[in-house]
Amino acid sequence: MRIIAGERKGFKLEGPMDKSIRPTSDLRREAIFNLLGPMIEDELFFDIFAGTGAMGLEALSRGAKSTVHVEMGKKAQDLIRRNIAHVRYQDKAKVIPTNAYRWIECHRPKEPGIYFLDPPFPEYEMHPQRFSKYLQTLMERVVEGSVIIVESRWKMNPEVLPDYDSWYLRKYGETRVAYWGLVDEEPEDEYDDDDDEFEDDDELNESDLESEDDDGSIV
Repeated sequence: MRIIAGERKGFKLEGPMDKSIRPTSDLRREAIFNLLGPMIEDELFFDIFAGTGAMGLEALSRGAKSTVHVEMGKKAQDLIRRNIAHVRYQDKAKVIPTNAYRWIECHRPKEPGIYFLDPPFPEYEMHPQRFSKYLQTLMERVVEGSVIIVESRWKMNPEVLPDYDSWYLRKYGETRVAYWGLVDEEPEDEYDDDDDEFEDDDELNESDLESEDDDGSIV
């Protein structure tokens, strides 16, 4: 793993020893940031289900103002802090050690930001309504001009994505990425890049989820 572009280009990042932590691959990370382009500059970036912190650190390298890394797993939190220190972004990056859904419930932004959500892939299969509920909450609370990005190996559909027609969909190998709030992109049916370079090297990750009671409360 490495920083792909920007002022920290080429800096290596520590990958997870714990196989339950599943980082976004360098190729997919590059594709996502290439699509965002200059809109990343001077923006707040929120890396939710942060894992290794690579997405947020890539954002900082490309000019983001600051990053928030939301991660519940203790091993992942320590890994993110080591990576932040290694690339010397302690003054710009913050780790929030909490459950991602609880953070969304408490989030009250005052300015636009870019939000990246990469939950464990089984979450889409086993709890799509739970994920959709909190994603809808985030969509309602973000400030106008914000962008939300969701990564999934599970097929994106209206059960997962609220206001489905408002999302711009891309497919990289076996992974789907959905964008909400892109000004210059029209919502469309799922697009397949059909590029063999995008290999699916992901593993299952349960580190940043808690179980819910039937009434929807987190336990």
